[in-house]
Amino acid sequence: MHSITNLVRELSKVDRICKTQLSDDGVCKKILVIDATTGQNGMRQSEILQEAVDVDAVIITKYDSSAKEGMLAAISRVLNLPFAHLERGEHLDDLELFNPDSYLNELLADELHSKR
Repeated sequence: MHSITNLVRELSKVDRICKTQLSDDGVCKKILVIDATTGQNGMRQSEILQEAVDVDAVIITKYDSSAKEGMLAAISRVLNLPFAHLERGEHLDDLELFNPDSYLNELLADELHSKR
C-alpha cells in the first residue's frame, strides 16, 4: 500500500536494517511485485517504492497482454528497472522468466486486434 506513508516508512526502515545486517558478500535483492491490472496506479506505486527501498527488479502478476499493460514498459523505462518474471495465472507454474520479445509481440498483437 504505497499510499500509506507509515507503511512505506516501515518498509524503508526494514531495508536499512537488512543492509546493516548483511555481510559484505551478502546479496539482498528487492523485487517489486506489480499487479498488471493496476494501470496508472502501478506507475505511482513503483515510483514511491523505488524511492523508499531502491528496487532491483519487477515481477508482473495477472498478466494477460491487454493493451493497458503498456504501462508496465513505462515503469521499466522511467525507473530503469528490469522485469524479472511474468505471472499469467494463479499457480507457481504460471510464473515465467520475462522475455522482452514475447512481451512486445503479445502487446502489439493485442493492440492490433483491438483496433479491428
